[in-house]
Amino acid sequence: MKTSTNSKFGNILVDGSGRTVYTLTNGGAAVACTGQCLAFWPPVIAPAASSTVTAAGVSSLGTIAGPGGKQITYRALPLYTFANDKAPGDATGDGVSSFGGTWQVVKIGGASSGSTSGGGVVSTTTTTKAKGGSGY
Repeated sequence: MKTSTNSKFGNILVDGSGRTVYTLTNGGAAVACTGQCLAFWPPVIAPAASSTVTAAGVSSLGTIAGPGGKQITYRALPLYTFANDKAPGDATGDGVSSFGGTWQVVKIGGASSGSTSGGGVVSTTTTTKAKGGSGY
């Protein structure tokens, strides 16, 4: 895991390939992504040899048993990437409502700071987007 700067969201959490990382929540509670959901929202899986997951300036990372191995979490929320993000830095899944919740980019430093200073606080944020008829 690492951090990256996104032109829209500022500093965000990304996987080892630079793909934007998301959480799925409903009213602040985690929603499980299973079945067809996983085709659109692949889980972020920890490397097999890794006993701990870290990212510079980010605390509260962990793992749970997930589909395909140890799924990385932030504050117990499972992390996912979005199949429609085609390149590192893409963040097209933020605010999408599907599979029982709303997908949110994991931002570093809170909505206003945009930096990893101040203890590496990580927060999720939702932006309002028009909902298309795509079903995901």
